[in-house]
Amino acid sequence: MSWQDNRLDASFRGVMFEVLRIQDSVSRDHADHEYPNIDGADVHDLGRKARTFRLTAIIRGEDYDTRLMNFLVELDKPGYGELVHPVYGAIPKVQLTEYQVSHEADNLDNCTLELTFLESVTGTNFITVTPEQHWWDAIFNALDDLNDKLAALYDAVFGPYERFKGLLNKGKTALSALQNTLIIMRGGVAGTLRDTQDFLDYPGRYINELGEILDTRSLVAGALENGPLRHVADVVAVTFTPQGGALTPTASLLNAGSRAADSTSPQIQSLTPVLSAWKADAATMTTMITLPEALVKGTQTAVIAMPATATVADIADVTVLHTGIAAMKLVQNAVDILSTPAVTEVLSPDDIETIADVVRTGIQQAITAIRTRYQPATATVSADTQPVGLLWLPVVEQLRNVALGVQVLAEQVISRRPPLTIRTVKQDTCLHLLAHQWYGDYSRAGELLRLNPGLRNPNAIKKGDRLHAYSR
Repeated sequence: MSWQDNRLDASFRGVMFEVLRIQDSVSRDHADHEYPNIDGADVHDLGRKARTFRLTAIIRGEDYDTRLMNFLVELDKPGYGELVHPVYGAIPKVQLTEYQVSHEADNLDNCTLELTFLESVTGTNFITVTPEQHWWDAIFNALDDLNDKLAALYDAVFGPYERFKGLLNKGKTALSALQNTLIIMRGGVAGTLRDTQDFLDYPGRYINELGEILDTRSLVAGALENGPLRHVADVVAVTFTPQGGALTPTASLLNAGSRAADSTSPQIQSLTPVLSAWKADAATMTTMITLPEALVKGTQTAVIAMPATATVADIADVTVLHTGIAAMKLVQNAVDILSTPAVTEVLSPDDIETIADVVRTGIQQAITAIRTRYQPATATVSADTQPVGLLWLPVVEQLRNVALGVQVLAEQVISRRPPLTIRTVKQDTCLHLLAHQWYGDYSRAGELLRLNPGLRNPNAIKKGDRLHAYSR
Protein backbone atom coordinates (compact mmCIF):
# COMPACT_ATOMS: atom_id res chain seq x y z
CA MET A 1 0.00 0.00 0.00
CA SER A 2 1.11 3.61 -0.49
CA TRP A 3 2.69 5.77 2.20
CA GLN A 4 -0.47 7.80 2.68
CA ASP A 5 -2.52 4.67 3.35
CA ASN A 6 -0.41 3.07 6.08
CA ARG A 7 1.52 5.95 7.65
CA LEU A 8 1.72 6.14 11.43
CA ASP A 9 1.60 9.02 13.89
CA ALA A 10 5.16 10.01 14.74
CA SER A 11 6.25 10.11 18.36
CA PHE A 12 9.38 10.06 20.50
CA ARG A 13 9.30 8.74 24.05
CA GLY A 14 5.52 8.76 23.83
CA VAL A 15 5.21 12.43 22.77
CA MET A 16 3.40 12.67 19.43
CA PHE A 17 4.24 15.32 16.85
CA GLU A 18 3.37 16.20 13.28
CA VAL A 19 5.94 15.61 10.55
CA LEU A 20 6.54 17.76 7.48
CA ARG A 21 9.52 15.95 6.00
CA ILE A 22 11.57 12.80 6.53
CA GLN A 23 15.08 12.04 5.35
CA ASP A 24 16.69 8.74 6.30
CA SER A 25 20.26 7.81 5.46
CA VAL A 26 22.30 4.63 5.63
CA SER A 27 26.04 4.32 5.05
CA ARG A 28 28.44 1.39 5.17
CA ASP A 29 31.91 1.30 6.60
CA HIS A 30 34.61 0.00 4.28
CA ALA A 31 38.35 -0.49 3.96
CA ASP A 32 40.00 0.66 0.72
CA HIS A 33 43.23 -0.90 -0.53
CA GLU A 34 44.91 1.18 -3.24
CA TYR A 35 48.10 0.38 -5.17
CA PRO A 36 50.65 2.60 -6.94
CA ASN A 37 50.18 2.99 -10.68
CA ILE A 38 46.94 0.96 -10.62
CA ASP A 39 43.57 2.60 -11.16
CA GLY A 40 40.81 1.89 -8.70
CA ALA A 41 40.92 0.13 -5.36
CA ASP A 42 39.92 -3.07 -3.63
CA VAL A 43 37.02 -2.16 -1.37
CA HIS A 44 36.11 -4.42 1.53
CA ASP A 45 32.72 -4.08 3.18
CA LEU A 46 33.02 -3.73 6.96
CA GLY A 47 29.32 -3.55 7.74
CA ARG A 48 26.50 -1.07 7.90
CA LYS A 49 26.77 1.93 10.16
CA ALA A 50 23.95 3.06 12.42
CA ARG A 51 20.98 4.39 10.49
CA THR A 52 20.29 8.12 10.68
CA PHE A 53 16.74 9.50 10.78
CA ARG A 54 16.13 13.19 10.11
CA LEU A 55 12.60 14.44 10.74
CA THR A 56 11.21 17.93 10.35
CA ALA A 57 8.49 18.30 12.97
CA ILE A 58 5.96 21.10 13.33
CA ILE A 59 4.15 22.19 16.47
CA ARG A 60 1.27 24.58 15.90
CA GLY A 61 -1.80 26.02 17.56
CA GLU A 62 -2.54 28.58 20.23
CA ASP A 63 -0.96 26.36 22.88
CA TYR A 64 2.05 25.46 20.77
CA ASP A 65 4.50 27.04 23.22
CA THR A 66 3.34 24.81 26.06
CA ARG A 67 3.51 21.70 23.92
CA LEU A 68 6.93 22.77 22.63
CA MET A 69 8.31 23.07 26.15
CA ASN A 70 6.93 19.66 27.10
CA PHE A 71 8.52 18.17 24.00
CA LEU A 72 11.87 19.82 24.71
CA VAL A 73 11.86 18.29 28.19
CA GLU A 74 11.73 14.84 26.59
CA LEU A 75 14.34 15.73 24.00
CA ASP A 76 16.77 16.92 26.70
CA LYS A 77 16.62 13.66 28.64
CA PRO A 78 19.80 11.58 28.26
CA GLY A 79 19.90 8.10 26.79
CA TYR A 80 17.98 6.39 24.07
CA GLY A 81 14.21 6.28 23.55
CA GLU A 82 11.62 4.76 21.26
CA LEU A 83 10.88 6.53 17.99
CA VAL A 84 7.71 5.77 16.05
CA HIS A 85 8.69 6.43 12.45
CA PRO A 86 5.74 7.44 10.22
CA VAL A 87 6.80 4.94 7.55
CA TYR A 88 8.75 2.18 9.30
CA GLY A 89 6.88 2.03 12.59
CA ALA A 90 8.36 1.60 16.06
CA ILE A 91 12.16 1.71 16.39
CA PRO A 92 12.83 0.70 20.01
CA LYS A 93 16.25 2.31 20.54
CA VAL A 94 17.34 5.58 18.95
CA GLN A 95 19.66 8.27 20.27
CA LEU A 96 18.78 11.91 19.68
CA THR A 97 22.02 13.50 18.48
CA GLU A 98 20.81 16.97 17.51
CA TYR A 99 17.73 19.15 17.34
CA GLN A 100 17.09 22.68 16.07
CA VAL A 101 14.06 24.85 16.81
CA SER A 102 13.05 27.46 14.22
CA HIS A 103 10.57 30.34 14.59
CA GLU A 104 9.59 32.69 11.78
CA ALA A 105 7.87 36.04 12.12
CA ASP A 106 5.45 35.30 9.29
CA ASN A 107 4.31 32.01 10.84
CA LEU A 108 2.37 32.76 13.98
CA ASP A 109 1.69 30.22 16.69
CA ASN A 110 3.92 27.53 15.27
CA CYS A 111 7.50 26.42 15.06
CA THR A 112 9.49 23.72 13.31
CA LEU A 113 12.06 21.35 14.75
CA GLU A 114 14.84 19.59 12.88
CA LEU A 115 15.40 16.30 14.70
CA THR A 116 18.31 13.95 14.07
CA PHE A 117 18.19 10.43 15.50
CA LEU A 118 20.79 7.69 15.36
CA GLU A 119 19.84 4.03 15.64
CA SER A 120 21.24 2.67 18.90
CA VAL A 121 21.35 -1.09 18.38
CA THR A 122 23.36 -3.52 16.27
CA GLY A 123 22.31 -6.13 13.76
CA THR A 124 18.67 -5.11 13.39
CA ASN A 125 16.39 -4.73 10.42
CA PHE A 126 13.46 -2.53 11.35
CA ILE A 127 11.96 -2.55 7.85
CA THR A 128 9.63 -5.51 8.13
CA VAL A 129 6.71 -6.69 6.04
CA THR A 130 3.64 -7.86 7.89
CA PRO A 131 3.24 -11.56 7.04
CA GLU A 132 0.08 -12.38 5.15
CA GLN A 133 -0.81 -14.86 7.89
CA HIS A 134 -1.16 -11.94 10.30
CA TRP A 135 -3.65 -10.33 7.96
CA TRP A 136 -5.88 -13.35 7.55
CA ASP A 137 -5.68 -14.09 11.28
CA ALA A 138 -6.76 -10.51 11.93
CA ILE A 139 -9.62 -10.83 9.44
CA PHE A 140 -10.91 -14.03 11.04
CA ASN A 141 -10.72 -12.39 14.47
CA ALA A 142 -12.63 -9.41 13.09
CA LEU A 143 -15.26 -11.77 11.67
CA ASP A 144 -15.76 -13.34 15.10
CA ASP A 145 -16.24 -9.89 16.59
CA LEU A 146 -18.59 -8.93 13.74
CA ASN A 147 -20.66 -12.05 14.40
CA ASP A 148 -21.08 -11.00 18.04
CA LYS A 149 -21.98 -7.42 17.12
CA LEU A 150 -24.53 -8.60 14.54
CA ALA A 151 -26.13 -10.91 17.12
CA ALA A 152 -26.33 -8.05 19.64
CA LEU A 153 -27.97 -5.80 17.06
CA TYR A 154 -30.65 -8.33 16.20
CA ASP A 155 -31.27 -9.11 19.86
CA ALA A 156 -32.44 -5.51 19.99
CA VAL A 157 -34.21 -5.57 16.61
CA PHE A 158 -36.24 -8.73 17.25
CA GLY A 159 -36.79 -8.00 20.95
CA PRO A 160 -40.07 -6.06 20.60
CA TYR A 161 -41.62 -8.48 18.08
CA GLU A 162 -43.34 -10.70 20.63
CA ARG A 163 -43.67 -8.15 23.41
CA PHE A 164 -45.98 -5.76 21.63
CA LYS A 165 -49.37 -6.79 20.31
CA GLY A 166 -49.08 -4.70 17.17
CA LEU A 167 -45.97 -6.63 16.09
CA LEU A 168 -47.27 -10.17 16.62
CA ASN A 169 -48.06 -10.82 12.94
CA LYS A 170 -44.73 -9.31 11.90
CA GLY A 171 -42.99 -11.57 14.40
CA LYS A 172 -44.74 -14.69 13.09
CA THR A 173 -43.79 -13.81 9.51
CA ALA A 174 -40.16 -13.13 10.44
CA LEU A 175 -39.92 -16.37 12.44
CA SER A 176 -41.41 -18.40 9.57
CA ALA A 177 -38.92 -16.80 7.19
CA LEU A 178 -36.01 -17.69 9.48
CA GLN A 179 -37.14 -21.29 9.91
CA ASN A 180 -37.85 -21.77 6.20
CA THR A 181 -34.44 -20.35 5.32
CA LEU A 182 -32.67 -22.94 7.46
CA ILE A 183 -34.73 -25.79 6.00
CA ILE A 184 -34.36 -24.69 2.37
CA MET A 185 -30.65 -23.91 2.65
CA ARG A 186 -30.11 -27.26 4.34
CA GLY A 187 -31.77 -29.04 1.43
CA GLY A 188 -35.49 -28.96 2.14
CA VAL A 189 -35.60 -31.50 4.98
CA ALA A 190 -37.77 -30.32 7.88
CA GLY A 191 -38.50 -31.76 11.28
CA THR A 192 -35.30 -31.19 13.26
CA LEU A 193 -35.40 -29.71 16.73
CA ARG A 194 -33.50 -26.63 15.64
CA ASP A 195 -36.12 -25.76 13.02
CA THR A 196 -38.75 -25.29 15.76
CA GLN A 197 -36.66 -22.97 17.92
CA ASP A 198 -37.78 -19.38 18.40
CA PHE A 199 -34.88 -17.64 16.72
CA LEU A 200 -36.44 -14.24 17.42
CA ASP A 201 -35.40 -14.75 21.04
CA TYR A 202 -31.97 -16.12 20.08
CA PRO A 203 -30.79 -14.44 16.84
CA GLY A 204 -27.18 -15.33 17.63
CA ARG A 205 -28.12 -19.01 17.53
CA TYR A 206 -29.77 -18.49 14.15
CA ILE A 207 -26.68 -16.73 12.77
CA ASN A 208 -24.45 -19.59 13.90
CA GLU A 209 -26.84 -22.26 12.61
CA LEU A 210 -27.14 -20.65 9.18
CA GLY A 211 -23.37 -20.16 9.10
CA GLU A 212 -22.82 -23.88 9.71
CA ILE A 213 -25.20 -24.76 6.89
CA LEU A 214 -23.42 -22.39 4.50
CA ASP A 215 -20.07 -23.87 5.51
CA THR A 216 -21.40 -27.34 4.70
CA ARG A 217 -22.69 -26.16 1.32
CA SER A 218 -19.53 -24.22 0.46
CA LEU A 219 -17.98 -25.44 -2.77
CA VAL A 220 -14.87 -23.39 -2.09
CA ALA A 221 -14.18 -25.24 1.15
CA GLY A 222 -14.72 -28.59 -0.56
CA ALA A 223 -12.51 -27.67 -3.51
CA LEU A 224 -9.67 -26.47 -1.28
CA GLU A 225 -9.84 -29.59 0.86
CA ASN A 226 -10.47 -32.35 -1.68
CA GLY A 227 -10.03 -30.93 -5.16
CA PRO A 228 -7.00 -30.84 -7.47
CA LEU A 229 -6.23 -27.25 -6.54
CA ARG A 230 -3.49 -28.18 -4.11
CA HIS A 231 -1.66 -29.93 -6.97
CA VAL A 232 -2.48 -27.77 -9.95
CA ALA A 233 0.42 -25.35 -9.52
CA ASP A 234 2.88 -28.21 -9.79
CA VAL A 235 1.39 -30.13 -12.69
CA VAL A 236 -0.10 -27.59 -15.08
CA ALA A 237 1.84 -27.70 -18.31
CA VAL A 238 1.42 -26.98 -21.99
CA THR A 239 1.54 -29.91 -24.40
CA PHE A 240 3.98 -29.31 -27.22
CA THR A 241 2.78 -30.27 -30.70
CA PRO A 242 5.63 -30.78 -33.20
CA GLN A 243 5.47 -28.64 -36.31
CA GLY A 244 3.24 -30.33 -38.85
CA GLY A 245 1.68 -32.62 -36.24
CA ALA A 246 -2.05 -33.01 -36.57
CA LEU A 247 -4.42 -32.28 -33.74
CA THR A 248 -7.35 -34.64 -33.45
CA PRO A 249 -10.72 -33.12 -32.52
CA THR A 250 -10.40 -34.51 -29.00
CA ALA A 251 -6.74 -33.65 -28.50
CA SER A 252 -6.09 -31.26 -25.67
CA LEU A 253 -3.84 -28.24 -25.82
CA LEU A 254 -3.68 -28.31 -22.04
CA ASN A 255 -2.28 -31.10 -19.95
CA ALA A 256 -2.84 -30.92 -16.22
CA GLY A 257 -0.98 -34.09 -15.35
CA SER A 258 -2.48 -37.45 -14.51
CA ARG A 259 -5.60 -35.89 -13.01
CA ALA A 260 -6.40 -34.14 -16.28
CA ALA A 261 -5.70 -37.30 -18.21
CA ASP A 262 -8.58 -38.95 -16.40
CA SER A 263 -10.99 -36.15 -17.33
CA THR A 264 -13.71 -36.89 -19.83
CA SER A 265 -13.37 -33.40 -21.30
CA PRO A 266 -9.67 -32.52 -21.20
CA GLN A 267 -10.05 -29.69 -23.70
CA ILE A 268 -12.15 -27.71 -21.23
CA GLN A 269 -10.01 -28.50 -18.19
CA SER A 270 -9.93 -25.33 -16.12
CA LEU A 271 -6.68 -23.96 -14.79
CA THR A 272 -8.56 -22.07 -12.07
CA PRO A 273 -11.43 -24.32 -10.93
CA VAL A 274 -11.59 -22.46 -7.65
CA LEU A 275 -13.23 -19.55 -9.45
CA SER A 276 -16.16 -21.73 -10.45
CA ALA A 277 -16.64 -22.75 -6.81
CA TRP A 278 -16.27 -19.12 -5.75
CA LYS A 279 -18.92 -17.91 -8.19
CA ALA A 280 -21.30 -20.71 -7.19
CA ASP A 281 -20.95 -19.82 -3.52
CA ALA A 282 -21.49 -16.12 -4.30
CA ALA A 283 -24.69 -17.07 -6.15
CA THR A 284 -25.80 -19.02 -3.07
CA MET A 285 -25.34 -15.88 -0.98
CA THR A 286 -27.53 -13.93 -3.40
CA THR A 287 -30.21 -16.61 -3.20
CA MET A 288 -30.14 -16.49 0.59
CA ILE A 289 -30.59 -12.70 0.61
CA THR A 290 -33.62 -12.81 -1.69
CA LEU A 291 -35.17 -15.91 -0.11
CA PRO A 292 -37.35 -14.18 2.54
CA GLU A 293 -39.00 -11.96 -0.07
CA ALA A 294 -39.50 -14.96 -2.38
CA LEU A 295 -41.23 -16.82 0.47
CA VAL A 296 -43.64 -13.94 1.06
CA LYS A 297 -44.41 -13.47 -2.64
CA GLY A 298 -44.87 -17.21 -3.17
CA THR A 299 -42.14 -17.60 -5.80
CA GLN A 300 -40.41 -19.98 -3.40
CA THR A 301 -42.43 -22.79 -1.83
CA ALA A 302 -42.40 -22.58 1.96
CA VAL A 303 -41.87 -25.80 3.92
CA ILE A 304 -43.38 -24.16 7.01
CA ALA A 305 -46.46 -22.17 6.00
CA MET A 306 -46.09 -18.40 5.97
CA PRO A 307 -48.88 -16.33 7.60
CA ALA A 308 -51.63 -15.47 5.12
CA THR A 309 -51.29 -11.76 5.88
CA ALA A 310 -47.49 -11.69 5.44
CA THR A 311 -46.03 -8.72 3.59
CA VAL A 312 -42.56 -7.86 2.32
CA ALA A 313 -42.28 -5.19 5.02
CA ASP A 314 -42.64 -7.89 7.67
CA ILE A 315 -39.41 -9.60 6.60
CA ALA A 316 -37.34 -6.45 5.97
CA ASP A 317 -35.23 -7.06 9.07
CA VAL A 318 -34.62 -10.69 8.06
CA THR A 319 -33.44 -9.60 4.61
CA VAL A 320 -30.98 -7.11 6.11
CA LEU A 321 -29.74 -9.80 8.50
CA HIS A 322 -29.14 -12.18 5.60
CA THR A 323 -27.20 -9.44 3.80
CA GLY A 324 -24.83 -9.19 6.75
CA ILE A 325 -24.41 -12.96 7.02
CA ALA A 326 -23.74 -13.20 3.27
CA ALA A 327 -21.02 -10.54 3.55
CA MET A 328 -19.30 -12.50 6.33
CA LYS A 329 -19.37 -15.73 4.33
CA LEU A 330 -18.00 -14.01 1.22
CA VAL A 331 -15.11 -12.73 3.32
CA GLN A 332 -14.49 -16.16 4.83
CA ASN A 333 -14.38 -17.84 1.41
CA ALA A 334 -12.13 -15.13 -0.02
CA VAL A 335 -9.63 -15.41 2.84
CA ASP A 336 -9.63 -19.21 2.51
CA ILE A 337 -8.68 -18.79 -1.16
CA LEU A 338 -6.12 -16.02 -0.70
CA SER A 339 -4.43 -17.84 2.18
CA THR A 340 -3.79 -20.99 0.13
CA PRO A 341 -0.46 -20.55 -1.73
CA ALA A 342 -1.10 -23.42 -4.15
CA VAL A 343 -4.23 -21.60 -5.30
CA THR A 344 -2.90 -18.05 -5.43
CA GLU A 345 0.02 -19.22 -7.58
CA VAL A 346 -2.51 -20.34 -10.19
CA LEU A 347 -4.83 -17.33 -10.04
CA SER A 348 -4.01 -14.33 -12.19
CA PRO A 349 -3.92 -10.82 -10.70
CA ASP A 350 -7.25 -10.14 -12.43
CA ASP A 351 -8.74 -13.19 -10.69
CA ILE A 352 -7.55 -11.95 -7.30
CA GLU A 353 -8.90 -8.46 -8.00
CA THR A 354 -12.24 -9.96 -9.00
CA ILE A 355 -12.48 -11.88 -5.73
CA ALA A 356 -11.65 -8.78 -3.69
CA ASP A 357 -14.13 -6.67 -5.69
CA VAL A 358 -16.97 -9.16 -5.17
CA VAL A 359 -16.28 -9.23 -1.43
CA ARG A 360 -16.16 -5.45 -1.12
CA THR A 361 -19.37 -5.15 -3.15
CA GLY A 362 -21.10 -7.61 -0.82
CA ILE A 363 -19.84 -5.73 2.23
CA GLN A 364 -21.00 -2.42 0.78
CA GLN A 365 -24.42 -3.95 0.14
CA ALA A 366 -24.60 -4.99 3.79
CA ILE A 367 -23.44 -1.57 5.02
CA THR A 368 -26.00 0.22 2.87
CA ALA A 369 -28.83 -2.09 3.95
CA ILE A 370 -28.02 -1.79 7.68
CA ARG A 371 -27.53 1.97 7.53
CA THR A 372 -30.74 2.54 5.55
CA ARG A 373 -32.79 0.31 7.84
CA TYR A 374 -31.50 1.34 11.27
CA GLN A 375 -29.95 4.80 11.03
CA PRO A 376 -33.34 6.52 11.66
CA ALA A 377 -33.41 4.78 15.07
CA THR A 378 -30.44 6.89 16.15
CA ALA A 379 -32.64 9.97 16.37
CA THR A 380 -35.12 8.23 18.68
CA VAL A 381 -32.70 6.16 20.76
CA SER A 382 -33.66 7.89 24.02
CA ALA A 383 -37.32 6.97 23.56
CA ASP A 384 -36.88 3.44 22.18
CA THR A 385 -37.09 0.39 24.42
CA GLN A 386 -34.17 -1.24 22.55
CA PRO A 387 -30.81 0.43 21.73
CA VAL A 388 -30.98 -0.29 17.99
CA GLY A 389 -29.84 3.25 17.26
CA LEU A 390 -26.60 2.58 19.15
CA LEU A 391 -25.88 -0.96 17.99
CA TRP A 392 -26.02 -0.65 14.20
CA LEU A 393 -23.00 1.65 13.87
CA PRO A 394 -20.44 -0.79 15.43
CA VAL A 395 -21.60 -3.41 12.92
CA VAL A 396 -21.01 -1.02 10.03
CA GLU A 397 -17.60 0.02 11.37
CA GLN A 398 -16.51 -3.60 11.71
CA LEU A 399 -17.71 -4.35 8.18
CA ARG A 400 -15.53 -1.49 6.95
CA ASN A 401 -12.54 -2.86 8.86
CA VAL A 402 -13.05 -6.30 7.35
CA ALA A 403 -13.34 -4.82 3.85
CA LEU A 404 -10.02 -3.04 4.31
CA GLY A 405 -8.42 -6.24 5.57
CA VAL A 406 -9.50 -8.16 2.47
CA GLN A 407 -8.20 -5.39 0.22
CA VAL A 408 -4.81 -5.35 1.94
CA LEU A 409 -4.56 -9.14 1.82
CA ALA A 410 -5.34 -9.17 -1.91
CA GLU A 411 -2.74 -6.44 -2.51
CA GLN A 412 -0.11 -8.42 -0.62
CA VAL A 413 -0.84 -11.58 -2.59
CA ILE A 414 -0.53 -9.66 -5.87
CA SER A 415 2.59 -7.78 -4.76
CA ARG A 416 4.48 -11.06 -4.25
CA ARG A 417 4.71 -11.28 -8.03
CA PRO A 418 6.60 -9.12 -10.50
CA PRO A 419 4.62 -6.30 -12.15
CA LEU A 420 2.19 -7.49 -14.82
CA THR A 421 2.81 -6.00 -18.26
CA ILE A 422 1.64 -6.43 -21.85
CA ARG A 423 4.40 -7.62 -24.19
CA THR A 424 4.36 -7.87 -27.96
CA VAL A 425 5.47 -11.07 -29.70
CA LYS A 426 8.32 -10.34 -32.12
CA GLN A 427 7.97 -13.42 -34.33
CA ASP A 428 5.78 -16.45 -34.92
CA THR A 429 6.44 -18.87 -32.10
CA CYS A 430 4.94 -21.21 -29.52
CA LEU A 431 4.48 -20.68 -25.82
CA HIS A 432 7.51 -22.74 -24.76
CA LEU A 433 9.86 -20.83 -27.05
CA LEU A 434 8.31 -17.54 -25.98
CA ALA A 435 8.86 -18.35 -22.31
CA HIS A 436 12.48 -19.23 -23.07
CA GLN A 437 12.94 -16.03 -25.08
CA TRP A 438 11.45 -13.76 -22.42
CA TYR A 439 12.62 -15.45 -19.23
CA GLY A 440 15.24 -18.01 -20.24
CA ASP A 441 12.98 -20.68 -18.75
CA TYR A 442 10.68 -22.67 -21.04
CA SER A 443 8.84 -24.16 -18.03
CA ARG A 444 7.12 -20.80 -17.47
CA ALA A 445 4.91 -21.51 -20.49
CA GLY A 446 2.18 -22.65 -18.11
CA GLU A 447 2.39 -19.30 -16.32
CA LEU A 448 1.93 -17.43 -19.60
CA LEU A 449 -1.05 -19.63 -20.41
CA ARG A 450 -2.70 -18.81 -17.08
CA LEU A 451 -2.16 -15.10 -17.64
CA ASN A 452 -3.74 -15.33 -21.10
CA PRO A 453 -6.82 -17.57 -20.77
CA GLY A 454 -8.13 -16.34 -24.11
CA LEU A 455 -5.16 -17.80 -25.98
CA ARG A 456 -6.69 -20.25 -28.47
CA ASN A 457 -3.60 -22.19 -29.53
CA PRO A 458 -0.41 -21.96 -27.47
CA ASN A 459 1.49 -23.68 -30.29
CA ALA A 460 0.59 -21.04 -32.88
CA ILE A 461 1.33 -17.58 -31.53
CA LYS A 462 1.60 -14.95 -34.26
CA LYS A 463 3.97 -12.05 -34.62
CA GLY A 464 2.38 -8.90 -33.22
CA ASP A 465 0.20 -10.71 -30.67
CA ARG A 466 0.04 -8.88 -27.36
CA LEU A 467 0.17 -11.08 -24.26
CA HIS A 468 0.00 -10.48 -20.55
CA ALA A 469 3.32 -11.39 -18.93
CA TYR A 470 5.27 -10.67 -15.79
CA SER A 471 8.04 -8.12 -16.22
CA ARG A 472 10.66 -10.57 -14.96
